[in-house]
Amino acid sequence: MEAQVQHLCANGINACCVDFEGRSGHAYETEQSSANGSDEFQDSDELSMLKMSVSLDDISSGHFCFVYCHPESLLTKRMIDVCKTKSFRSQLCAVVVDEVHMISEWYTTALFALKLLL
Repeated sequence: MEAQVQHLCANGINACCVDFEGRSGHAYETEQSSANGSDEFQDSDELSMLKMSVSLDDISSGHFCFVYCHPESLLTKRMIDVCKTKSFRSQLCAVVVDEVHMISEWYTTALFALKLLL
């Protein structure tokens, strides 16, 4: 999840991860390291990623196109409320659920939660 979010952010796509408890999240922004102190654009290899905290309000405001989360965080009341906001839905491209291979173990709960989100 982390590497995918970093890659999207490095390419100018607004993406974030929601923590396991569904209380907050984080995203990344690029920072160019400049050895010579110039402001000239540098190769992408020289970019470093800064991790920054994001609140659920930031996520529900529709700032992110891709939201990565654990199944447990997606099923919290807070995240269900976030997913129902108009601004979140209007900007969202995808909610990516980590560990989706576990769906057979939480299928019934997930199906109920997905109905709430729709």
